[in-house]
Amino acid sequence: MTQLTASFFALQAPTMFNSYTQNTDALVWWFARQNTTIQTQVVQGICSDKRLGTKSVIETFWALNSTFTLPPFVQTQMLRCVTSITTPQHVTTYLTQNTISGGIIFGWDSFTPKAYLWFNSQTETNQLLALNWLCFYKPPPSLVHNTLIYYQHGYQVYNTSVLQNMQHCENMLPFMGTLLSNETVSWFANQTYSIQRTAIIRVCANLNYNYGQTANAFRLLLNAKNTTQLHKDMGACLTTYTFDYAAQYYYYRPSDNESLIWFASQNITTQKRAMNYICLGKASLQTRISTISEIMETLSTISNFLAQLNLITFTVINQVEICQEFYEAYNFTTARKQLNTVSQVWLASQNESVQMDFMNGICYDERFNSSTVFAYFQWFGRLIPTIPVSVQYSMVYCPRIREFSTTFFSYMYTFIGMGVFSAICLIFLVCWIGYEWHDSIRENKRTRILTPFNILLAMCLISNILHDCSYAMVWFLSEVMNVTLILRDFEKQIWYLLSEVFLATWALSYLGFCWVRSESILKRIWTTNFDKVKWAFALSPFLLLGPSLYQLTVLFAFRNNVAGRLKLNTLNYSIQALASSVLLLMDVLLLLTFTRYVSTLYEVSSQFLVISRYGIGFSTLCFFYSALSIAKPFVQSQTIYVKISLSLLMHLVSALLLLMKVSLFYANKHDTSVGGMEKRASNQIRRAKAEVESVESGKNATIGSGLRKQSRLNSIASNGLRAFTLPSTSFAGVPE
Repeated sequence: MTQLTASFFALQAPTMFNSYTQNTDALVWWFARQNTTIQTQVVQGICSDKRLGTKSVIETFWALNSTFTLPPFVQTQMLRCVTSITTPQHVTTYLTQNTISGGIIFGWDSFTPKAYLWFNSQTETNQLLALNWLCFYKPPPSLVHNTLIYYQHGYQVYNTSVLQNMQHCENMLPFMGTLLSNETVSWFANQTYSIQRTAIIRVCANLNYNYGQTANAFRLLLNAKNTTQLHKDMGACLTTYTFDYAAQYYYYRPSDNESLIWFASQNITTQKRAMNYICLGKASLQTRISTISEIMETLSTISNFLAQLNLITFTVINQVEICQEFYEAYNFTTARKQLNTVSQVWLASQNESVQMDFMNGICYDERFNSSTVFAYFQWFGRLIPTIPVSVQYSMVYCPRIREFSTTFFSYMYTFIGMGVFSAICLIFLVCWIGYEWHDSIRENKRTRILTPFNILLAMCLISNILHDCSYAMVWFLSEVMNVTLILRDFEKQIWYLLSEVFLATWALSYLGFCWVRSESILKRIWTTNFDKVKWAFALSPFLLLGPSLYQLTVLFAFRNNVAGRLKLNTLNYSIQALASSVLLLMDVLLLLTFTRYVSTLYEVSSQFLVISRYGIGFSTLCFFYSALSIAKPFVQSQTIYVKISLSLLMHLVSALLLLMKVSLFYANKHDTSVGGMEKRASNQIRRAKAEVESVESGKNATIGSGLRKQSRLNSIASNGLRAFTLPSTSFAGVPE
């Protein structure tokens, strides 16, 4: 360095206080050792420097006064200089507004007289904080070493905790140098984990190292002492070595070990920015927005972590206080004025009533159109999953949202409409049963109401209603998820599962009705195989409930794994198709049975004509129902339309069953009337004659055969007259 003189120092002084350099200590202590004459020459040299403006001269004099204990004569010379080059107003400013405190001088160069005096004037807590900052955040190590020696050999007697912190700081200096010695590595191996962790962080923050050199230093330390905890901390440093605070909090939460190690390894400026980033709610944007209490808890976690390692500083403590004061002053008006992450943090911390008012305010804000409101709702909902259900529903029913998003609600209203239709049918059924009960002439009228046919038909209609309500909820929740982006997939799957259960319940009720309707007919047609048919009916419920049981198992086995559930969708559809195939086969069996039975009847009653006509109708509908169910796995992209079609067919079948019940009532009325009996007798005689006439007469026919034919004709006629006079009874297998 050039030989120091008063003129040279005067040239260096205006820029000397900008930052600490390798020449700073030499300049400082040269000036501190000079007598009044030399110091006065320095003041005159600064005052006469034409390159300096008034502001630079004043700030340089402030810095010199704040750094050194100057004699009164030198201070008077400074005042005369300021008076000579500026106005009286600036003189007053110079005398009263020196902003350079002892703490600032300590931050610039702790190895100065005034920094020493400032340090000694602080409380024990502040001294510890200052040492933490000096030891870790103030390079180079030589300055830290000189400062510690200077302070320890001064007149001040320090408390034990301060002395221990100074010694701890001295021990950590080798980890901030350019090379780890064998002595340093051996010392590291014999320390506690807390001290070792601090040493790791100092190596991680060492500006003399690049990534490769840091990794090599860690290898040396691990060779001396290798534990899982040390390996984890070193890995955290290397993993996040090149991250800035935005990248760090994109991949890790602020409270994760990787984030704590990263934060402790940063300089004061980066730490301050990182804490602001957390305070503004930006550190959790990839998952969900944090509440104010969660943010303060995160900042507290960081502070406690640094305190345990003697790395806590004034900056960190002040940032925690600033963040808390910021949110204490934040209110509803401020949040509405500018919608950003801070308003999200504030909103996430409010109660249900405030959140409701806030969302309604966005909904009816004249500044926003429908698409903007939709975008804001998605933005808030995605990051604030704790929004109460009532607030979510108010967002969904916002008029501007209803104008903008219509698809899911159109599906929902479709199923609501079909549910209303089934409810009307159910009400009609109840009223009709009441009418039948009133019209019945039986002594025990209760049997007229609680017939298997009535119970199963009611179950069909109730299953329709519950199915429609469940599936309408599926689409309602889909709209909630669409508007708010709040994941409610599990709840949605529960409602979907319920809709499938009620679908199976409807199919079971339908098969139950078919069994009640056709049991006696099945016995006549499938005499030798009736047991097999009976077993088929008995086992069909298990097959029809198979898809629901499978979906229930998958739903809870993969509760938190949506991707896993989606992979099993094809198998789910296949099981549904199998169940639908069972229903199809059962319906074909019944249709075949009924057709064969009708073809063998000697006469056809109006009741069987009703059953035949309606049976063809709902059997055909069931055929298409089963065919669509089987085809569902192959048209997954059109599942909603398949679902609507299946539901429509299901409702039509139920409606036909209801209409058949009404038609059977009137058919039975007609058959039991006098005109109906006469018609039955006439039909029997006419059919008997036709049968006799159709008998082919053989060439060798005997008189006996003719007599048998005549006897057969008389028998049929007699039976017809008897049917006319006897009370009517129901045909086997025809429900009442």
